[in-house]
Amino acid sequence: ETEVVAWLPALHRGAWFLSTPAESDIEMINDLAGKKVGLYLEQAQQTAWTKAVMDAAGVDPGQYNYYAFADGRDAMLAGQIDALLVLATQGRLVAPPYAQVVGDQDMSAVQIPADVLERAQEDQPKLKWMEVTRENLNEDTYEFDSVNGFLIDSTIVTRAEKDNQAVYDMTKAVIDNQEDLEDYNPVLQWFGFGENRNGFSGFPSGIKLHEGAKQYYDEEGIDYPEP
Repeated sequence: ETEVVAWLPALHRGAWFLSTPAESDIEMINDLAGKKVGLYLEQAQQTAWTKAVMDAAGVDPGQYNYYAFADGRDAMLAGQIDALLVLATQGRLVAPPYAQVVGDQDMSAVQIPADVLERAQEDQPKLKWMEVTRENLNEDTYEFDSVNGFLIDSTIVTRAEKDNQAVYDMTKAVIDNQEDLEDYNPVLQWFGFGENRNGFSGFPSGIKLHEGAKQYYDEEGIDYPEP
């Protein structure tokens, strides 16, 4: 069996939550009964998580529709669905299609009662169900004041048996050039180490670091989490 380990800090902190046009009569998750709910791809983990919350609330929507980013945007803007699962990361809607939804419509977050979150957590103990606020995402420009959703922490993994020197070289190359990464994706401006960067904040719990990566961080005097 292959052991999978990490070698980089968290790429970003993300939060998935349900949103709906502000003028709709949907405020709480129970209001989604009989509604059309737009989720991410059918086999995606965040889709399963959202269904777990719906089940915990005892809500049976009239229909689930599954979309890639742009298709979900188009469906919401066309009024074909009543609510859409949205991803925010570091306080910004990470995908341009989601940004357009919020830019073109006044959106509200669907709220989830605490007892529903508690039941969902019992069913999905690995999930980080919580209230998502600007403070959670470390960004002042977060579009919504406070929503109930689930946090997603991310990193990049490799095989534990991969050569230490190779992983050391990869880690050094990425971290030494971290400031250039935001040219590829603006969210990466928070990746890495230094002022206004996340470091290991948001690193998935219980994940080991590769020995080659540890060597680099030790040499640079960077503290890293141990499972």
